[in-house]
Amino acid sequence: MQLLSYIGSARIVDSLLVVSRDDPEPTLRKEALRYIAARPWDVAQPILQRAAAADPDPGVREYAEQTLEGRLGRTMESPSGNFIHDRIARMLDYVVRRSEFSLPDGARIRTVPLADNVEIDEVKHYGDRAIPALSEYLTSEDSSHKNLAMRFLGSYRYQRYHRTSGKSSAYRRLASGAQDSLAMACPGARAASLTDYPAGSKQRS
Repeated sequence: MQLLSYIGSARIVDSLLVVSRDDPEPTLRKEALRYIAARPWDVAQPILQRAAAADPDPGVREYAEQTLEGRLGRTMESPSGNFIHDRIARMLDYVVRRSEFSLPDGARIRTVPLADNVEIDEVKHYGDRAIPALSEYLTSEDSSHKNLAMRFLGSYRYQRYHRTSGKSSAYRRLASGAQDSLAMACPGARAASLTDYPAGSKQRS
């Protein structure tokens, strides 16, 4: 299926559409939607909207909803603070849920929640307006949400704020809190997630 995503013909899109709509496996339907989402938006949007409204699997519906919301967020020129706050809350919840699995014996496990490049790009698009929403999770008792927020803060946009001489006092407090949280979770470690520099290395000016 990965090869199909790189071929832009209408026939290939039609093939992915059939999989996204008719395949009995929810995992394959969701994977087809992921490749469709990379097609021109006028082609992808109605397919995602149909999946969000009508797919029988809640995981597929949620994926389509999140993809539609993310696209809206990345294309808005001036999203409101409330929109950003609510969107980040939904995104973090979704990424955490995406990391949870059921074993054959019914036990639930959670792997490390990781945002994909599209989700990271969306947070970068919001810029420093995302900082207040992300900062709320630094004191969360849920380590998955807290660590995911710190990873978002480690994206390029926030590295730039961290290195800029005119960085805001709000960001300095946020970075300090993230470093303290990571130090408590991983004694002896530095908050490399905020700077992308390995522990012990020196940052170039």
